[in-house]
Amino acid sequence: MEERPDNVSLREHEADLRSARELTEERVKRLDEALTHLREMSATQRESDKLAVETALTSAKELSEAHNGLLRKMELQTETFETKAAADARFSRIESWRAMITGGLIVIGAVGLTNFVRLWLG
Repeated sequence: MEERPDNVSLREHEADLRSARELTEERVKRLDEALTHLREMSATQRESDKLAVETALTSAKELSEAHNGLLRKMELQTETFETKAAADARFSRIESWRAMITGGLIVIGAVGLTNFVRLWLG
């Protein structure tokens, strides 16, 4: 405010006070609007953050459940799989049986052919 002489009238002081009050009221109004806007933005941000945390939590739970399911499946497969040593032993038994059956079929075929030749020649 500019400096005035001592003989300023009461009306001029009232006008100055009114002007200062209007300016203060306008500034308070703008600050209130800014504060209201900040509160709205803060509430919106909180909701957004809350949604992001809930989504991340849900995703983490789903990932954990999928991982645990995979582990259970692998444990079950491990229980049902055969070791290489057991498979080799089983295959060697199968090979020995196949060799005996093949040898037996050859002997039966030879005996049968011999009998057929004896019958034919008589």
